[in-house]
Amino acid sequence: SKAVSQPTISRFFSRLSETNIHELETIIRRLGDLNLLDRNQQELIIDVDSTHADTFGKQENATYNAHYQVEGYHPLLAFDAVSGVLINVKQRPGNQYTSRGIREFLEPLLVHYHGYSCDPDILIRGDSGFATPDVYTLCDEQKVNFIVKLKSNHRLQQLAEKHILYGVLGMETQYYELDYRPDTWTRTYRVVLKATKSVDELLFNEYEFLVINLVEPTISSLFDTYHQRGVVENYIKEIKDGFFLDKTDSHSYLINTFHMLISGVAYNLVQAMKSAVLPPTEATHSITTLRFKLLHIPARIVSVSYTHLTLPTICSV
Repeated sequence: SKAVSQPTISRFFSRLSETNIHELETIIRRLGDLNLLDRNQQELIIDVDSTHADTFGKQENATYNAHYQVEGYHPLLAFDAVSGVLINVKQRPGNQYTSRGIREFLEPLLVHYHGYSCDPDILIRGDSGFATPDVYTLCDEQKVNFIVKLKSNHRLQQLAEKHILYGVLGMETQYYELDYRPDTWTRTYRVVLKATKSVDELLFNEYEFLVINLVEPTISSLFDTYHQRGVVENYIKEIKDGFFLDKTDSHSYLINTFHMLISGVAYNLVQAMKSAVLPPTEATHSITTLRFKLLHIPARIVSVSYTHLTLPTICSV
């Protein structure tokens, strides 16, 4: 019990440094590598996203996030959609914009995976928060593909409305390629449109725009591939609810970051166990189910003893 006493844990946390943070980041990546190598994956689909970790009190670097409308942190995450492993996670203050630091976050990963013996095909997927030339130019430099959602704006709306065909029965969904290049882009990329309307509606009222550097796939298949990105929401929910990624019970930003990375290590350990040990029917279970089935120790009460409390005679019970 002495080894895990509170004073021992406090001394451990007080000695943490940035070196320890980098070491945990390396462990997360290596655990992910073990999983990928065990599967002999030839393809990586890297889904980047951000989430929020609420804070309570005066935690260091906890700031207000206008999107979530709460105080806290705004970590950046990357998962492989094929295996479900966590590839990287980065703690950030709460007021950081979604794509802030995305190049520095992704570039070491892409360099690392290009060093694999099989040099896997890599696809980056991101929502509109990652629609930035930092992502596009990095993917060009590293020779990887990307699919990123574009936020709708007045110019895109105008281009969309010019293409829509009305009066054609059975065309509740239409796909088009657009001639679109903002001044901030270093070169022209494919921008595609999906326009949708309900059967009982006259006008198309829902537009989706994607920017891509893929050439061959059809527009409909590109949107299908992008919409599969929704799986990352399940991974984030699992790592937060099951592994407490958003635990922020320390005043120290460094200690809270350490907690977050420990959660990432635990998550990838379980992913590796699922891949290497569990049958397919069990490998899809959440950590909550696995804890109940595999980690809980059953017990049975075989006898009951009573503790007698002797009180002074002046006490009335």
